[in-house]
Amino acid sequence: MAVARPNGTDHALLYVPGRSFLHRLNPLTKLTLVLWCAVAAFALPPQGTIPLALLAIAVGIFAGAGKVFARRLIFTLTPLSLALFVVHGMLVDHEGARAAFLGLDLSHDGLAYMVRILGRIAALLSGSLLFVCTTHPARLLKALDSHNFPPGMAYVI
Repeated sequence: MAVARPNGTDHALLYVPGRSFLHRLNPLTKLTLVLWCAVAAFALPPQGTIPLALLAIAVGIFAGAGKVFARRLIFTLTPLSLALFVVHGMLVDHEGARAAFLGLDLSHDGLAYMVRILGRIAALLSGSLLFVCTTHPARLLKALDSHNFPPGMAYVI
């Protein structure tokens, strides 16, 4: 059971109330931007995914969802980064140069692969968190209902 905050918001929601340009956008427009971000995360070269994630983070902070947005992003990406570092940087034997760093035997190719994967995941996660932090679920359901989405599809979304 969720407990209501003094300002009327719900602990179970990641939504951060605000009046920014992003909060005022139609939820379906924001959903389209999330879809674009997801496609761009895989269509862009690896060097383009990290700037995309950084852009989404900057927009999230500018839109006033900074604390919740940043906390969730860090909370999710930190253990994932550590796991990718261990698996690709240390354990997987890539056919490339290896280097010793702080007593660890690291693979250059493995670390580069880790950064590519992490960039894509960061772009996907930051785009979707931006949507969730700036879109109230009731407003999303109203927008879907006004466009005659089937209730089952609205539930999935």
